[in-house]
Amino acid sequence: ELLAELGESAFRDLEESALRAVLQCDGAPVLATGGGAVERAACRELLARCRCVWLRADPQVLAARMAADPVPRPALGSGSAADELAGLAQQREAWFVQLACLVVESGEEEVGALARGILTALDLG
Repeated sequence: ELLAELGESAFRDLEESALRAVLQCDGAPVLATGGGAVERAACRELLARCRCVWLRADPQVLAARMAADPVPRPALGSGSAADELAGLAQQREAWFVQLACLVVESGEEEVGALARGILTALDLG
C-alpha cells in the first residue's frame, strides 16, 4: 500500500530509514528486507555490516507465489509485478551475490526446513 500511495522513491526513503533504525538496536535481529533494498547504496552499506542470506528463487516460482497471495503487489513500471520479476532479479543479482554470506535456493522447500538449513549453515543451530 505504501509503495502504491507514496511512489517508489519515498518508499525507498522509508525502507532505508527503517533499516538504519533496526540495525542500531541492541541484539541480533533477524530482518527480512524486500528485494529492492539492495538498490540503494546506503542500504547496501548497512547490509554489508550484517550476515546476509540470499533466499534465491526462480522468477517463475516467485510469480506463482505472488499469484497465490491474496494481497496484490504493485508493479514498479507498466505491466504486472509478476512480469517484472525476471528483470528485477537480473538487475539485483550482483548486489545479492556481493552481500550474501550464504545463498539458499528457496524454491519449493518447506519454510521450517529452509530455516533449519540456514541455522546449521551459519553455525547457529
